[in-house]
Amino acid sequence: MRRNIVDKKSVNYIPLIFLFFYLPLCSIYPMLSPLLAISFFLFEENKDEYSYVLFLFLILFFFDIGFGFTPFSSIIFFLIINSIVIPYIIKISPSSKITVILKTVSVYVGYLIFSFLLNFLLGVDFLDINITYFIYYMIFDSIISLVYFNE
Repeated sequence: MRRNIVDKKSVNYIPLIFLFFYLPLCSIYPMLSPLLAISFFLFEENKDEYSYVLFLFLILFFFDIGFGFTPFSSIIFFLIINSIVIPYIIKISPSSKITVILKTVSVYVGYLIFSFLLNFLLGVDFLDINITYFIYYMIFDSIISLVYFNE
């Protein structure tokens, strides 16, 4: 009987290492999607593993700083949306593909609304957000999410 020599826990960290090197490129080239929904799906899949979530939160902290958002805002948003919005989306969606698309759209639209609300409450200037890039990011992440995270 043949044994698998690859440790499954180390294979789980490959997407995080990819995000760690990919996110700085996104701040340089605006055509590269920041993969916010992919980060959320990784958080949702592995939220029980403490070290994985801690490393993902570190990457999200760098995401916030690199793109000019309030530090820790994406982490707080992920915790809020995972406990409030996602159970409702799972309950109302008829199929797994629609669930993935609704989760992706809710992550992007929700994070935009959450950032505006947080900036308003903190008295910080709002960021200039190009709606064309925003829609492109949602579509790009929806396609990747459908391929890799179809339930």
